[in-house]
Amino acid sequence: MTVSNTVVGRARGPESATRILNQACRTITQAGYRPVAAGKERELHERLKEALGDHDAVTESRLADHGCGWTRTPGGIDVVARSLSLGIEVKLDKPDELLWDAIKVGQRVDPGAGWDEALGTAAVVDQMTVDRLHSPDAYMLWPAAPKTFDVRALLDERRRDWYWLMCGGRGVRPTNLPRYLRASETQVHPYQDNPATVLAVRTFCASSSATERFELDEHGWPHDMEVPAEWRDRIDFCATRKAGVEIVGRIPTRSKPMDEEDVQIRRTQLTKDERTCKWAFVWAPGFEHPTSFRLSPEDPERYDLRVSSNKAVTNPGAPKPLPAWCRSSVSQALQAR
Repeated sequence: MTVSNTVVGRARGPESATRILNQACRTITQAGYRPVAAGKERELHERLKEALGDHDAVTESRLADHGCGWTRTPGGIDVVARSLSLGIEVKLDKPDELLWDAIKVGQRVDPGAGWDEALGTAAVVDQMTVDRLHSPDAYMLWPAAPKTFDVRALLDERRRDWYWLMCGGRGVRPTNLPRYLRASETQVHPYQDNPATVLAVRTFCASSSATERFELDEHGWPHDMEVPAEWRDRIDFCATRKAGVEIVGRIPTRSKPMDEEDVQIRRTQLTKDERTCKWAFVWAPGFEHPTSFRLSPEDPERYDLRVSSNKAVTNPGAPKPLPAWCRSSVSQALQAR
């Protein structure tokens, strides 16, 4: 849908689009569906698309000028109901990622900002537990009442969340951001057969005109905001992963067992790479080559990069706990140092 300086479906109005979206969420939660399982976000995309089927809904839609304001074109909007001019970003229990998605769709609501194609309404739908919704961490971005956020102040307050978003984007980072983000009240729709899990819905509108935006540096931070050099280094590292740069060469040489007997027991070796990041090499019984974990500097019992014995590389984005099969071995090696 490419429309020059127009808003598709504007005649329906944002109130109408919001009402229809909430009705679609009620249909999903009351139709006997079970909550979508972790990692199955696309399934929720399809449920919303089906529930909005009378409104020309599509998934993974890219608007005209979709890459404007980003280092690289971000992924498409999860669900777009064309006849409503409604764009929806969808999450599964990830309220800490709300800011990225709210800006991504919210800034497209302002047709006066010069977009070739604008949205009439922008929303985020997040499936999460009630406990999660009301946790202090989530409540900051999901309060019940309408709220206007100062985006720069929000980045300053939630630096670690923004840091992981810049890493998780793997090279896709904003080059500028709206000064303010206006959010509606939160609508909550419990699943009929599992009321402890809900669909939380919120609409957003960001000030997106040039005079109400602030520039970011090459790592996605305001120019006057101090950020640890290690964070910037890791943001660059994650970006090279997406660009296809060979990174195994940056990992310290992975020693082999000294003899046959060592192959039969679990063995852990700690070392540092050229950037002084700490690594744990763990040989599982029967394996000649180790599985390597780059340990998180904040919590050495978590890892932020894994290289399997066959050299397959896994970048989880945010640090993950070490697997149960090697957690004790790494912990003992850390204590012995």
